[in-house]
Amino acid sequence: MHACGTTGSDEPPTSLDKPPPGDHHADIPTRVTKLEVMVEVVIQRLDKLDARIDRLDMKLNEKIDRGFENINSRMDRSFEAINNRLDRLYYLLFGFLTALIAGLLALLAKVMGVF
Repeated sequence: MHACGTTGSDEPPTSLDKPPPGDHHADIPTRVTKLEVMVEVVIQRLDKLDARIDRLDMKLNEKIDRGFENINSRMDRSFEAINNRLDRLYYLLFGFLTALIAGLLALLAKVMGVF
């Protein structure tokens, strides 16, 4: 049987209402049985194709998942770096404002004559 499902002859496929060329004694049940066999072969090929598609789908999903994990880890590192910079800025600003308030309180105390 060839890859396209033929038996090797160059004869066109026949319909169910007439016997195949050269087979004048074939009856309809025989041809239906042949057709059922051909349908079975097609179903088996479709099952193989479905299995291949499932494997490719799994591989594609794994690649997509790895890509998203890579992106997420990069984003996490970036957000962590930004968070560290903002923490540093927060503490610098807090220290500056504390020093400014302490200086203003000392100036107020000087003006009020506490010192």
